[in-house]
Amino acid sequence: MKYLYLVLFVFSFILIGCSKQENKSELQQNKENGQKSELVRDDNVAVASLDANKDGNVYQCPMKEHYNVISDESGTCPLCMMDLKQETDEVAQKNLDSKKE
Repeated sequence: MKYLYLVLFVFSFILIGCSKQENKSELQQNKENGQKSELVRDDNVAVASLDANKDGNVYQCPMKEHYNVISDESGTCPLCMMDLKQETDEVAQKNLDSKKE
């Protein structure tokens, strides 16, 4: 029984690794084809204009270098594959402005 759990545990890590690898491959293909994700915004964008549901919140990459990755829905940063973090429009705008400094 212990071996069954061990096999299932290892198999789950393999599946997770493969799915992340597929995402990276898609990202690499987009870069090679010169395609830019729709989540990568211009550094001068008004964050409030990206808040489609007007709830006062957006999702932003937590890495300072990627503060221009902003979405109105949860998701993954197309540049680093990190989960986007929910922020208020004001905080996200401050983050984006600090990227310019």
